[in-house]
Amino acid sequence: MTRVWLPVALLVAALVGAGAAVKMPQGDRLHASVRVAGIQVGGLSEPEARRVLQEWADRREAATAELTPTPGSASRRTRRTTVAALGYTLDIEATLRAAMGIGSAVSVFEYLATAVSGEKPVNVPWVWKVDKARTAHELRRLFAGPLQRLPVDSRLIEDVGGNRVTSSKPGLELDAETTALALGPVLKAVTPSATGTPETNLPDPSVRVVSRVVDPRVSQSAGGGPWEVVAQYRTRYARNADRTQNLVVACRRINGHILAPGDVFAYNDVVGPREEDGGFRTAMVIVRGVYKPGIGGGICQVSSTIYNAALLADMEIVSRSHHGTPVAYVPAGLDATVAYGVVDFRFRNRSSGPLAVMAQVRGGHVEVRLLGTPSPGKRVSIVQTGVSKWPQATKTLADRTLPPGVRKVVEKGHAGCRVTTLRVVEQPGKPVRRETISRDYYAAFPRIIAVGAPTAPPQGGAPQAGASRIPGSSAGAEPGGAAGSSEVEQ
Repeated sequence: MTRVWLPVALLVAALVGAGAAVKMPQGDRLHASVRVAGIQVGGLSEPEARRVLQEWADRREAATAELTPTPGSASRRTRRTTVAALGYTLDIEATLRAAMGIGSAVSVFEYLATAVSGEKPVNVPWVWKVDKARTAHELRRLFAGPLQRLPVDSRLIEDVGGNRVTSSKPGLELDAETTALALGPVLKAVTPSATGTPETNLPDPSVRVVSRVVDPRVSQSAGGGPWEVVAQYRTRYARNADRTQNLVVACRRINGHILAPGDVFAYNDVVGPREEDGGFRTAMVIVRGVYKPGIGGGICQVSSTIYNAALLADMEIVSRSHHGTPVAYVPAGLDATVAYGVVDFRFRNRSSGPLAVMAQVRGGHVEVRLLGTPSPGKRVSIVQTGVSKWPQATKTLADRTLPPGVRKVVEKGHAGCRVTTLRVVEQPGKPVRRETISRDYYAAFPRIIAVGAPTAPPQGGAPQAGASRIPGSSAGAEPGGAAGSSEVEQ
């Protein structure tokens, strides 16, 4: 044994005398002391090391990750996915570059320790790539259902014995950010191989998915009342079964909605998508000044009625758009059009107390009442000024389905209009407040008349003089959205 260590000791003394570090010839191979997360890659060429690391990475990324919802979720069933699907992948090239950089100048003691004792002084960690957007997407895909429970807001119910506020319920939602932070250490955890070879049975990572409680927007304690009428407005609607059904559905979803001070009433959020599954039917809607069939036709009358009540209650109008054509149920300048996902009507409760929006359909009218705490002596009036109108043109088109000479109104059309709407607020002890609410312009739309033409087309197939075809016109509609208003003129 003495004879073995004597040359080594002499070599060590000589190397120490020359310096603490030496360059060991490695060629194009990784240093013998290098491992990656316990995987032996020392002595391998770069292509060989890349292949070994890629095989291990493929298995690690394909490993099943078990995710369990937190207690209280709608479902406690464990979801399974892969490490890669959660956005965690191993960066082979970056890891290999770090491993290749080891050994360009190693201490003689490290070299001798590796050569003589077989110890592994250099262990390179894996370099991970994390796609946070993919992590969040996969978590929501797996847990949007069991971890998504919408809160239930308190609503105002009018009973014979008096008004009451229903109980609220908290909701639940996935906390993707917190869960992602917990995922990282678990998915990146690597058990070093005892043999220095890639693991064949990698442990499945397991993590608890975090959810958080979502408080209701309005709780029962926030709705104290006294629930007196602050403002009210009603509009008459055309008698049409489908359109009336749409009005009823919209009012039912709105009725009793409570706004805390500072809250914004967003019509589209409260009423929701206009879908047949939700009870909406096909009725006439206005499209570029023309009435055409559409799901939920008529509910702009509800938004317009609420708009007028909000004006009279001196609420802040956050967003409002007018129709392209005047409507029959409110004067020009006092309508509020809506289209789900495109155009919304919103107002803010700027009173000092809660405000309830009560909406219902009865007696041929849409009725909206805003209940809260009225301001004594406060008076709000709406004034319209700068009103100007101009007539619409009349256009005719040839229609061979009608008897020759018979005239039929396809579109009644409407005159053009311009109007400015003001709100005047009078309150004891305060100066009169006058504010311009809107300046609205409605373009004229022509009256379109179909005229019965001879069966045989005129020579050359050209339309009769004075006749023109208007593409996209819709027969049988009248302002207000009721169908069946086409008329035949003899």
